[in-house]
Amino acid sequence: MAGRIGRGEIWQFDEFSSETSLRVNGRPIYLDRFRLLPGENRPDREWMMGNARYLATGVLRHDHTAQAAAELTVLFGLLTLVSGPLWARRAWGTWWVWDARLTSSLVGWMIGWAYLILRRYGGPGSDKLAAGVALFGAVNVPFIFISVNYWRTIHPPTTIVPRLPVDMGVPLWFCVFAFLLLFILLMTMRLRLEVARTRLDALYVALDE
Repeated sequence: MAGRIGRGEIWQFDEFSSETSLRVNGRPIYLDRFRLLPGENRPDREWMMGNARYLATGVLRHDHTAQAAAELTVLFGLLTLVSGPLWARRAWGTWWVWDARLTSSLVGWMIGWAYLILRRYGGPGSDKLAAGVALFGAVNVPFIFISVNYWRTIHPPTTIVPRLPVDMGVPLWFCVFAFLLLFILLMTMRLRLEVARTRLDALYVALDE
């Protein structure tokens, strides 16, 4: 199956290493399920929105959401940065290239770590400062998604998703919903833990008084 992606690039689907792969100009590429679809940036979005609401309202519930989402952002980001090179080595013969998507994904993951470290060791007032850092990282989230549409990278453009054949589209969407459900489950558990921790801290403060 063949067609055009854009900018004169020819694509075709074929069998590669016993799995369906995609070739652009004869070069095999793969579909990164963690970053190909906008919905797959859910942990990032929840993290950014939680911080924005907390800065605007000061409601502790939004801070809890931001902290829980930040940890999941780092976790899902690690999955992306580990699984991507493993596949890339097999498909393209390289572990890593410093293209726009890979570099911006790494930067976003490092911003997540910076947020968590600041919250842990920043001292009084670090909650608002860390929220500001998270909003700085918010600019990077849409850039990760659209970068493949404006810069030539080894990743396919986002416009290819609606045109995937059934034997590749079905597994992709299955993975999307599976990881979305996993995120919802982990997010719910982490929020309950954060609320319980806050209540416990309040009890300790009350006992000290």
